[in-house]
Amino acid sequence: MPTQCAECAALLQELVAAMSADSERQRESWIASGRNLLDLRNQMLAAIANDGPREMSEAHSPRTFEVKRKMAEHEAQTGHSVFKFR
Repeated sequence: MPTQCAECAALLQELVAAMSADSERQRESWIASGRNLLDLRNQMLAAIANDGPREMSEAHSPRTFEVKRKMAEHEAQTGHSVFKFR
């Protein structure tokens, strides 16, 4: 099993931070909208059906989407897997 490089570790930390920031932004938007959670869920499901999961991910979690793009680029360039380490 390969040892994780410094860039893999940094990308993993960046992913956790991005997911947290995107989640908090979504939470704040939901609260500000005044809608109930069921309405929000239905709206998101409709958007996924119309736009597709990738577009929804990019629109609703832009920081996470960008970090995942950087992770894929790093994995393609180095052969490393950010999630496989000792």
